[in-house]
Amino acid sequence: MMREFAERRRKVAVCGIIPRYDVGPAMFKKMSVVNQQVEALTRQEGMYFFDLWHHFCSDNFVCS
Repeated sequence: MMREFAERRRKVAVCGIIPRYDVGPAMFKKMSVVNQQVEALTRQEGMYFFDLWHHFCSDNFVCS
């Protein structure tokens, strides 16, 4: 699907998993890995990626 959007030259943004500040360190690490993989795929296809997991994370203990 991402390749199709990239080939048609449409402007598409793919967002990562929406964050929750109360997930704890283990889940935070898992979601960070998922977002890194999604980011790598979107950049490979020349698409923009905005990491909501880190951008909107408001728990300083979990996000530090």
